[in-house]
Amino acid sequence: MKKKNIVWVFIHLHKTGGTTFNVHLAKELRNRLLHLGPRKNQLEFNKLSRKEKQKIRAIVGHQVYYGIHKIIPNKNYRYITFLRDPAERLVSQYNHYISAESSEKEIFFEEWYANYPKNEMTRFFSKRFKPRKLIKFSGSSRDVLKYIHTASSWKRFVQALKTIQTNIFEKRKIKTAKKLLNNCWFVGITENLDDDLRFICNHIGISTNWKNMRVADKKESWKEDFILGNSKPSQRKFTLNEKIRQRIYEENPLDIEIYNYAKKLNKRLKNE
Repeated sequence: MKKKNIVWVFIHLHKTGGTTFNVHLAKELRNRLLHLGPRKNQLEFNKLSRKEKQKIRAIVGHQVYYGIHKIIPNKNYRYITFLRDPAERLVSQYNHYISAESSEKEIFFEEWYANYPKNEMTRFFSKRFKPRKLIKFSGSSRDVLKYIHTASSWKRFVQALKTIQTNIFEKRKIKTAKKLLNNCWFVGITENLDDDLRFICNHIGISTNWKNMRVADKKESWKEDFILGNSKPSQRKFTLNEKIRQRIYEENPLDIEIYNYAKKLNKRLKNE
C-alpha cells in the first residue's frame, strides 16, 4: 500500500497528547493536513477542488469521527487514536480547566469532579462511531414485567426501570466504543507517547523529531500556533493521590474497561 494513497485519520480525545501529534503533523504535512476544528469545518473542505482534496494525507481535529474518511474518495485510510489512564486524564483536564478559568473563586478538584460527567472516554468513543444502528431492547420487556410484579410501590418500579435502562445503555456504549477501537489501525496509550508516536510517524513516513506540546508548568511548550492559539500554560493546581485515583477508578468503571482494552490492543498492534 503506497503511503501517499493513505489518509491518516486522528480521532482526538482531550488530554491524551493529541495536540503534540497534531502540531507535528501540521509541521510535516503543511497544506496536506485537514484540520476539522473551530477554525475549519467540513463545509469549508467541500469548497476545495477535487485535486486539492486528493492531496490531503491526514484528517485531524475534534470534529473527526469514524466514517469521515468518506469525504475523500478513492483513498485507503487508517484511523489512529489515543487513550490515557482515566485518573491521570481527569486531573490533567481539571488543571487545564482551572488554569483557563477567569473566575475569582477557585474551584477545588473535589467540587469540579463531583459535577464532571463519569465514563467520559467511553461516551466519547461511543459517540464518535458512525454509522449507528437503532438500539434493540432484547429481553428488557420480560425484565420490566418481572419488576412490575415484584415492586411494592410505583417509586420502586420507576427506580428499577431506570436501572434497567442504564444497564442497557452502558452495555451499548462500551460495545460501541470497543467497535471503534477495533476499527482503528493503531490505538496509542498516552503513557507510551514517545514510543507510540515514533511507531506512527515511521509508518506515515515523516520525521520522528517532534516537540511535546501543552506540558503543564512548562511555558515554552505552549507557544502560539494554528491549534493552540493564545492558550496559556496549565498550572498543576492539583496533584493526583492514591485515594483520589481509586475513587476515580471505582466511579468510572466503563473507562477502566475501555482503557484496559486499549492497552491490550496497543500491545498487539505494535507486535503485528
